[in-house]
Amino acid sequence: MKNKNKKTLNAETFVELSFGIITSTISKKGKQKVSGFWFNDFGLSQRENAAKYLWLCREAKKRGFNISREYLAGPWCTARAINSAVIEPDGSLLKCISTVGRKEFIFGDIFSAKNTYDFRFNNFSYLEKCLSKECPFVPICGGGCRFNAYVDSGSLIEPHCQRELIETINKGLVELSFK
Repeated sequence: MKNKNKKTLNAETFVELSFGIITSTISKKGKQKVSGFWFNDFGLSQRENAAKYLWLCREAKKRGFNISREYLAGPWCTARAINSAVIEPDGSLLKCISTVGRKEFIFGDIFSAKNTYDFRFNNFSYLEKCLSKECPFVPICGGGCRFNAYVDSGSLIEPHCQRELIETINKGLVELSFK
């Protein structure tokens, strides 16, 4: 006899989708910015990225998947967390997952480091620029990705503003959540 009160579980119940935004990077040779051919084909503007992100969310929702109710652009990153680090296989310590394999970003190793503070990533003075603009998204983005700031400006202490992207995606997610 089948239990009529038992819920049927499907794959959509167990899968949590997480869509990311493709960004530029730097070559292994140094500070040369690398932009792949796909950037030219698919666009890199915040508006275009937001539209593609929301399209994926709509398609996922149509197929029964739960979608996120918010889009965050950086405040939970290991690079910002003073007591967090990324560990390479040889024990080297880095603050950012995007810097793995890039020797210039190593700040210590697990064998000798006494803490995970890296002044290059843990200097939060760039937030003053965001706050001076009275940006309402500072709690959501925290001044943007440190690695993306480095790629775009050559500096880890410049904001990497994604206001248009964050605003567009979050507005779209609110609309999708209540339709």
